[in-house]
Amino acid sequence: MRTAWATIEMRVLHVGDASGVAHVLAKFQNKLPGYKADVILRDLGAPHGINAYYGAEEWRRFPMHRSPLWRRGKTSSYTMAARFIDIVNRKAEDYDVVHVHGTVEFVPLVRARHPDKKIILHHHGDNLRHMDPAHRKKHERDADKIVVATTDLREYGGHDWLPIPVDTDLFAPRKPARNGKAVLFLIRDEPLDTKLQLLKDHGVTLDYTVHDTNIDPILYADMPAFLSKYEYYIDLKWLPIGKILHGLSSTGLQALAVGCKILDHNFELVKKMPDVCRTEAIVAKLHEYYTG
Repeated sequence: MRTAWATIEMRVLHVGDASGVAHVLAKFQNKLPGYKADVILRDLGAPHGINAYYGAEEWRRFPMHRSPLWRRGKTSSYTMAARFIDIVNRKAEDYDVVHVHGTVEFVPLVRARHPDKKIILHHHGDNLRHMDPAHRKKHERDADKIVVATTDLREYGGHDWLPIPVDTDLFAPRKPARNGKAVLFLIRDEPLDTKLQLLKDHGVTLDYTVHDTNIDPILYADMPAFLSKYEYYIDLKWLPIGKILHGLSSTGLQALAVGCKILDHNFELVKKMPDVCRTEAIVAKLHEYYTG
């Protein structure tokens, strides 16, 4: 059954972000009839230029830590607030849904100020894996719906999986090199020796290059061109809890979107984007959560 977008007027405020997920969701929601979606976040110096690419509404204390004065990006727009959540709650007045990304502590604070608004809590990864269960449950109870970004996160509460969306305007289909070459990313403090041993243990014979993103970071806007230099992307993401992510990473999905093949966590080749991971399907599922 098709979603009746035209009959809906929906205003969504995404609070925070993780790997561009909030930005991509907002961008594609804004393509739908009747939708208005925006992103607000605290400027914490996020890497790779994702927030800059989408023109995020970023707020930072000015001119010093603990100052009550906040500045929006590099503009001349200022406001007074004790906490960032106070800025969020003011802005949320004009929205129907507050979609909180990652920061569970915001949920009860939004609920207290806006008891009648729909609140979605979206868990993205390490913040959930390392969270005390009692703390999590205490703050989750004020959310109307809770979703997780990767399938492995369902073990922390059994919440619904909402796949990571890909900006298919930026990561549009290309003609990646058919050169038999692959790339393996080393991100933050991942153990390179462990990842290489896993490839060896599973008999991986791809001609691969290790790209250390700590030494040579890649801007978000440049990622499609970078991935397209390779025929394969090795999607092995090591988690701080001591194991490989059992699911497709955001970069793995981006690689599929531009036309690369990926070697996934099961050491199997994936050649096309799973239908459930297509951005249009993700936005449609999220619409059901907003209106349910």
